[in-house]
Amino acid sequence: MNVERDQAKIFIAKPSKNCFIRFSESMQEETFPLDCGIVGAVYRRGEYITIPNIYNTDLYNGLIDINTTLPVICMPITVMSTNKTIGVFQVPNPKGVRYTNKKNEIATNDLEILEFFSHQLAQVIMFFDQDEQISKEK
Repeated sequence: MNVERDQAKIFIAKPSKNCFIRFSESMQEETFPLDCGIVGAVYRRGEYITIPNIYNTDLYNGLIDINTTLPVICMPITVMSTNKTIGVFQVPNPKGVRYTNKKNEIATNDLEILEFFSHQLAQVIMFFDQDEQISKEK
């Protein structure tokens, strides 16, 4: 699978603050409620969602979700060892991803690649969270 995409957004969950954190292109920190939009639904469920047109779902919230009429995959960022969801990423218009049926289920090989990316992303997030904790203790 060679997934091309128009843009992607990564949301890091901060349950202690009841919010997601996302960094804008200018590296400004933005916060959003944990229960907000498609991103919040994926975080709560811990399962991916594929949506052909996000404006046609009740889960959509323009505050947090990508604005597009193109198909979107929203995937939990999970720690492999604990299966804990620590964030979410949204990918609009994922060219190259194959779907298995009309229910918008991702083909097994493509799903495995996205899950692998999710686990790798979780490792990076955990590393920086740990580094941040060490810096605060000094």
